[in-house]
Amino acid sequence: MLKELDESYLQIVLNWRNHPKVRRSMTSMNLISLDEHIAWFERYQKNEKDKWFIFFPKKDTPEGVVYFKNISQKNNDATWGFYKNPEAKKGTGLKMSLEALDWAFDKLKLTQINSYIRISNIQSINMHKTLGFVEISESADACFMDVNHEDMLFMSLEKQNWIMAKGFVTKIIKNL
Repeated sequence: MLKELDESYLQIVLNWRNHPKVRRSMTSMNLISLDEHIAWFERYQKNEKDKWFIFFPKKDTPEGVVYFKNISQKNNDATWGFYKNPEAKKGTGLKMSLEALDWAFDKLKLTQINSYIRISNIQSINMHKTLGFVEISESADACFMDVNHEDMLFMSLEKQNWIMAKGFVTKIIKNL
């Protein structure tokens, strides 16, 4: 289940975000203070082009966060990202992705979802490929680099590719 992020989950999300396993895959690997996190949340609440969700694989246990940024109804696209509790069970990221992508394509009526992934994050790249994302470009251009000057891979998922990949993803999840 996805639930829109609210202030009651800020501390747990910050704990996940600052965990070394998660932080090493983020665009910025800096530790984020609680004050910075609260200031970000206040900005987020005023931004209608972003949506952040907490993922609950079971009724009362949050295990991840997924977000869609720069949602464009004009272009029917958005950029997404996610991270999970570093102690979450294997398959949590895939389960969260299944729910989030369905939500984005069905509720937001998007036709394309984009992702920027650190070139060194092979696990995330492979998961994106499993979800049906295709590589668009890899670049040392500043717009494709994170703040640590590591190249980023730009990947994209079109709705028709998700429709084809979804059955395969569902089978993987059932076998976990």
